[in-house]
Amino acid sequence: MGYLVNLAVEGRQVLVVGGGAVAARKIQDLLAAKAQVKVVAVEPCEGVRSLAERDAISAEWRPYTSQDLHGVFLAVALNAFNPVSGYLIHSSSFANSHMPLSVL
Repeated sequence: MGYLVNLAVEGRQVLVVGGGAVAARKIQDLLAAKAQVKVVAVEPCEGVRSLAERDAISAEWRPYTSQDLHGVFLAVALNAFNPVSGYLIHSSSFANSHMPLSVL
């Protein structure tokens, strides 16, 4: 069981792993909070692709690697049932033990 937490992300690097419709909504929320958003996704939806094309976010269309966590304040994984989320949870504990991780 968990609870909601508000984080001050303005000006901070946030990694979003995943590029579907839920990711697009979360990215919009992060941009509204003035976060610097980086997306790593194999198959982004049109909304996420459009944000990258407008340079609203930085993005790479490839699988996630633990190197993506360097310099990140917050990581957001958008599919709790995807093996990538488990890998992200495992690798985040080694990359930065104080980094918040949100798995949805």
